[in-house]
Amino acid sequence: MGRSRTYFEPNTRIGKLTILREVFPPLQGETNFFCKCDCGKYCEVLGRNLKQSLRNNSKTRSCGCFKHQNVPILDDLIGHRIGRLKIIRRDFSKIHSTYWICLCECGNKKSIAARHLKSLKTLSCGCIREESCRETGLKRRKG
Repeated sequence: MGRSRTYFEPNTRIGKLTILREVFPPLQGETNFFCKCDCGKYCEVLGRNLKQSLRNNSKTRSCGCFKHQNVPILDDLIGHRIGRLKIIRRDFSKIHSTYWICLCECGNKKSIAARHLKSLKTLSCGCIREESCRETGLKRRKG
């Protein structure tokens, strides 16, 4: 038995995408849909990704423009202090997650994932660990 076929009516909206039509023939047995994003761009999206977006608001919600439109909201972190780190600016060299360039009190700059800053998992550039190792006489583990 194969997978059930994904189908959406034309003009169905999912996130910022409006489904225009199904793409024929299906690629490798996967149903694809030709969509128009609110930003005006057109894109092809896998049906299973659209289906997952309906269930849990994840996967594909735009042509990719949505990531860049969220940047002003994220800029609210600039200037904040978390532990010894002061957030300077967004690191756009990282593609898959949001990263921030931070300046540590010791003078080092480091790119740190936003999720580590928000969860308080990262509080310094690594200097806190170095200091505690020095104080206890332990050598720092690499890896």
